[in-house]
Amino acid sequence: MSRIILIIYLSIIFFITSNFSCSKKAENIEIQFGWGGGFAGIEHIYTLNARGEIIKEGKTVATLTKKEMKKIYKLYKNLPQKDFNHPYNTYKFLIIKENDIHKKYTWGEPGFKPNESVVEIYKILKNHLKQ
Repeated sequence: MSRIILIIYLSIIFFITSNFSCSKKAENIEIQFGWGGGFAGIEHIYTLNARGEIIKEGKTVATLTKKEMKKIYKLYKNLPQKDFNHPYNTYKFLIIKENDIHKKYTWGEPGFKPNESVVEIYKILKNHLKQ
């Protein structure tokens, strides 16, 4: 009987610590995304926080599901190590902020094909915005 209690106790401890460590990793990540350029040169910037909220100018404009956040975190792991900067007259961008590391991916230049994970994260986030 005491073995069963010990196994249950250890399982609970393992479950709690593994969930905590996964959420701790995501807490340190912030993603800014948007688009800009054109005649006026205006840049539209949104921020995704660790709670899944998309924020613009201090107001929550959309919220992602846990499933979507997991997908973004999985895609995040496949992002290129180096930034890229290929804007054009109009452009899209992702800025990944993790602790003190910032990576910026900018694209729009004809003929430039950005990393698939960058594009997929951008699409997921952009699809939550009301047009």
